[in-house]
Amino acid sequence: MKNFNEASYLLIGDLTSINAVAAYAKRVGAAKTKVIIDTPDSINAAMVKQHWPSHFEVIDSSTGTDALDKALINAVNSLNTKPQVFMGVEASVNKRLLKRLTQELNIPKSNISASPYWKQGVNANQLMLLKKLGAA
Repeated sequence: MKNFNEASYLLIGDLTSINAVAAYAKRVGAAKTKVIIDTPDSINAAMVKQHWPSHFEVIDSSTGTDALDKALINAVNSLNTKPQVFMGVEASVNKRLLKRLTQELNIPKSNISASPYWKQGVNANQLMLLKKLGAA
């Protein structure tokens, strides 16, 4: 993400990208930013809530993918403008949310900075190769 002067931002991450999300949130300011952190279970969700800013919405994905998707829709709908979006999540989640953002919520691709930080069952070198091939 390179644009830091927009009216609103939506930052979505998981445990692998929480530091990047927090840095972006600090840079653009909490007042115009919605932050969603996806965690794998209730234990990690509780730890994130305890150690990260209170304005971070923390999702426990062990309850199903609906919670993250609903949080995404609610966040976009609560913003007055089309937000700049940063996503740092697992590859399949990245693909699903990117499709929802562009097709359902009409966020222009130019407003989205999305990178699959990791892919379940794939090591870092394999993910890098998949990204180069456009398959991640």
